[in-house]
Amino acid sequence: MMEKYIIRTEQLSYSYGKAPIIHDLNLAVPDHSIYGFLGSNGAGKSTTIKLLLGLLQAGEQTTFLFDKEFSQHKYEILSQVGNAIEAPSLYGHLTAWENLKYLDILLKVGKSRMEWVLKTVGLWNERNKKVRNFSMGMKQRLYIGTALLNHPSLLILDEPINGLDPNGIYEIRESLKTLHDQEGVTIFLSSHILDEVEKLCSHIGIIEKGRLVSQGPITDLLGSTTKKVSIYLNDMERGLNLLSDNKYDAQRSRDGVAEIRIDDTLHFIRLLNLLLENKLDPNVIDIGTTSLEDIFFQLTQKKN
Repeated sequence: MMEKYIIRTEQLSYSYGKAPIIHDLNLAVPDHSIYGFLGSNGAGKSTTIKLLLGLLQAGEQTTFLFDKEFSQHKYEILSQVGNAIEAPSLYGHLTAWENLKYLDILLKVGKSRMEWVLKTVGLWNERNKKVRNFSMGMKQRLYIGTALLNHPSLLILDEPINGLDPNGIYEIRESLKTLHDQEGVTIFLSSHILDEVEKLCSHIGIIEKGRLVSQGPITDLLGSTTKKVSIYLNDMERGLNLLSDNKYDAQRSRDGVAEIRIDDTLHFIRLLNLLLENKLDPNVIDIGTTSLEDIFFQLTQKKN
């Protein structure tokens, strides 16, 4: 069965004046996924999100949400999308409940939906508290809550955990998991906090200098990259030179061991044989598991 994509772009490009910002971007965000959109500061994450929401114009019909071309079905599409893409826009002198009530004048979703939203983002017990007295994490959760009022099928978030303390990050992560699991909402979020994305997301896209350098299920991505082996050698200087001569990616760590990247088991066996043949007495200390941080740096460094 062909996979259904909630967001799809075809060679999406954008320039600011004569300066190209986004280059031929082909996003594919599966239905019911939590898609982490990763990139360094200035890589093009926020610009891409603004293009997806029609806040910037790409000039060509290259963006599809819910299998509909955006510019031709803009209002129908946006009625199914919730977004929180800037700093929280809330009324500090009003309570959490009053902030939602204000929006309900336009959306007319009713008290039951407002109650559901506050419970989903974990703010029901604080519903009568003035927002100006909220922590940053609570404000961010309420801001996400405002994006949920209209029963969205797709939620787009730009750096939802940026600037939060560990408690705030945990609260946002659990709220998003609840939303995804209970409502089946597809979530597209940008971030540069890699360990949190690894805990939350089912799919990953990595952008570097406006180009998509990798995309797919996070499990596939974690299994497709090199691993790092830490080995003690009895003659470190000679060993590093030997490894370099044989085109191994190796360096001395702060702990005084050789850290070597390997592709697979066969590559590892060849490495050990090389070291043994040259009487370097390798003592394997650790074979590290691949992390999202490892993947990110491997892929983005290739582009630099």
